[in-house]
Amino acid sequence: MRLTSRARACLPAVLVGAALFASVAEAKSFYLAPAGKDSWLVIDPLAVESQPGGVVRRMWSVTVQRSIVSSGPPQPGYVRTQTDYDCLNKQIRWRTFSAYSRSGALLVTRDNPNPGWTEATSAVDTYAAFKVACVGEMASAVSAESIGRLVIGLMASWDPPEAPAGDRQPLLAAPGSKTAGPTRATAATALPTTKPARSKSASGKGKPTPSKPVPFESLWR
Repeated sequence: MRLTSRARACLPAVLVGAALFASVAEAKSFYLAPAGKDSWLVIDPLAVESQPGGVVRRMWSVTVQRSIVSSGPPQPGYVRTQTDYDCLNKQIRWRTFSAYSRSGALLVTRDNPNPGWTEATSAVDTYAAFKVACVGEMASAVSAESIGRLVIGLMASWDPPEAPAGDRQPLLAAPGSKTAGPTRATAATALPTTKPARSKSASGKGKPTPSKPVPFESLWR
């Protein structure tokens, strides 16, 4: 993943060192900036559409949130929003948004019942999106294989770190240690006496059918 200096300064370390993005030849540029304490604003600059008259531009943006729910344990998710930007008068109006869980399941969709315009400078993230849509602002950018990969990586950045291997309780005592290991009788009763039945696929070769990944990229267009 390639980063501008501004994006590198605000990205979590888990993303800077992650090996889940494409090579330079395959990478695409996306706008990435904080949208709040526990959220990120992601924009594909190629998704900007100029409307008739040339003053208004329409664009999709994605807000990745540490928790998509209002109560209970944090559950990462993201919100995809379509917004119109009046580049002449510095105004915006959101048209529709859809909220998704981490797995890509649709949680809610809502259209704007009030098509009125509001000031683009009313919030930091809305003004940042305005500058991307109207002036091509890309000061905070990253290169990734796809916007879906980027969203997945951002949600994973909030996962708790795995316990170091040294902190895990060993199943058996190390050779020469004073801690007594399980007796033969205990070990024997803990092991199954028969082998579990092997599942067979339709071809009879016994290979499990891999699950299909969530088609994140299909959500952006």
